[in-house]
Amino acid sequence: MSTRRHAAPDGLERFLSADQRASIRAPISEARTLPRTAFTAQDFFDLEVERIFRRNWMALCFADALPNRGDVVPLELFGMPLLALRGDDAQVRVFHNVCPYDGCLVSLDPQERARELVVPYHGWRYDLRGKLRAIPYWDGNETPDLRSLGGRDGDLAPVRSATQLGIVFINLDGNAGTIDAYLAPLRNLLSDLRLDELVAVEDDDGKLLREGRTIRANWKTYLENAAINILHEAFTHGLYGRSVEVPRVRDGTKTHFAHLDGVLMGLGYEEKDVLQTYPPIPLPHIGRDPARPPQKGYFLTLYPNLVVPVMNAALRTNICLPQSPGLTRILHCGWFHPDALADPQFETLRTSLRDTFHEAYREDGRVIEAVQRGRRSPVSGQHFYAPFWDEQHHHFNNLILDDLEASRAE
Repeated sequence: MSTRRHAAPDGLERFLSADQRASIRAPISEARTLPRTAFTAQDFFDLEVERIFRRNWMALCFADALPNRGDVVPLELFGMPLLALRGDDAQVRVFHNVCPYDGCLVSLDPQERARELVVPYHGWRYDLRGKLRAIPYWDGNETPDLRSLGGRDGDLAPVRSATQLGIVFINLDGNAGTIDAYLAPLRNLLSDLRLDELVAVEDDDGKLLREGRTIRANWKTYLENAAINILHEAFTHGLYGRSVEVPRVRDGTKTHFAHLDGVLMGLGYEEKDVLQTYPPIPLPHIGRDPARPPQKGYFLTLYPNLVVPVMNAALRTNICLPQSPGLTRILHCGWFHPDALADPQFETLRTSLRDTFHEAYREDGRVIEAVQRGRRSPVSGQHFYAPFWDEQHHHFNNLILDDLEASRAE
């Protein structure tokens, strides 16, 4: 459970009463979850956007969606038009997709290998690093000097961003700590893996990487299931239901462990305990030591919106993008050892693994949406935890409350 304490909740009382907050902070055996309005109300969602998603680092998209210099991807996040752009220096940058002069979107559609950006309304031109380069006929001349703007800033407004692990992360308010500090819990846990050497392998011709899939549920409902809830496996998934190793308990003792480290949480397991559930994938493993395959696997959540299933020979990253209180978009990408792609079995094994995950997505999606529908019922209030299974869920809700209670001055 979180131990952080904050100043006055800055208006949070109208969303969560003092008693509700105390029940969330209570020890897990007595604690309650967030109330139903946290999953259904637009004003609560707006508060989360302001206090969680604007203030923290969050995953936005995959860098492989912009493979070439000059590739441009317009995006919309929380109703804001954004623009991801791979510059002439190969660096991915994110900007607000708005021209300072006329308020028009700078780019309406994705572009490949563009040499510049041309605003469709009045023709202002930008280079591939967001710098204004031309303002045709601004002062009546065909090619005015930029000094004719009289000191006005015509460059695109940048969004603080960083690309690591093949993912473009952003910090909307610009005040979060360093990206390295944010990712440290994940990198520390997976330090024996070749995280920065893995190769992205897209599913469905890149559709899941670029466009993703939608779930008719709140983002928290998705994350509760994706890498936090453990007990559901045997009841929701055919694969787990057939396994003698699931539920992950033997004679009352866990055959799994909870990993909790600040913004990183999830389920961990020893490879030796799940060989009948996850048979070895005969491809080069992703460990740093060629002679020693990874001995542990994980289903992880990096708060607030990244899910990372980790296996012996593959890793997946799932980006959770909240759209509204009841709608979430998920982007997916798989990652393998560079040598795996040359293996003659690769395509067959990759396809089998992809199909397994897609079936799990379908099964999870059905119950996630069922939980979301249940939260619209007047009898759905603050639910409770199974202390044996739900450490991660309890931790997750406390991270959310930490951010909601944080004052703007922090």
